[in-house]
Amino acid sequence: VCKASHMIQAARNAHAKRESEELVLACLFHDIGHLLAPDDTDGHGVANHAALGAGLLHGIGISDRTCDAVKHHVNAKRYLVGSDPFYELTPASRITLGFQGGPMTCAQERYMFREHPAFEDAMAVREFDDTAKTDMLSGSDVGKAFDEFAPMILKHVQK
Repeated sequence: VCKASHMIQAARNAHAKRESEELVLACLFHDIGHLLAPDDTDGHGVANHAALGAGLLHGIGISDRTCDAVKHHVNAKRYLVGSDPFYELTPASRITLGFQGGPMTCAQERYMFREHPAFEDAMAVREFDDTAKTDMLSGSDVGKAFDEFAPMILKHVQK
């Protein structure tokens, strides 16, 4: 319920800012990979959750734009930590950063990420990820919240 609450809050924040449906869906599913594999970060989730989640979304026909935003949202975290000395992480995110490649401190790596087509979307997902750490929904509220996004999800699943 905790991960689901977080993802729903990120999606609601993106929707409230009138972001595209593809970006709202990226926010809704950005951490879905944590539910697809066993924890490998000492109790803080799955290090490669972004790639796992993007793979699942790709497999059900979600757009490349949404999948790429999910896939690269961890790179956005690494980029921000490596380039902004005032960027703060939660304690859990600080721990998982070490499992995810650490801060992106290499200028060439940062340049390549900035030039990646998914850069802006990944940065936006990270922004909404950072603003989605307060609400805790009950199990039934999580179900209702996913129901509210169901038409958008179904609209974007390729048949």
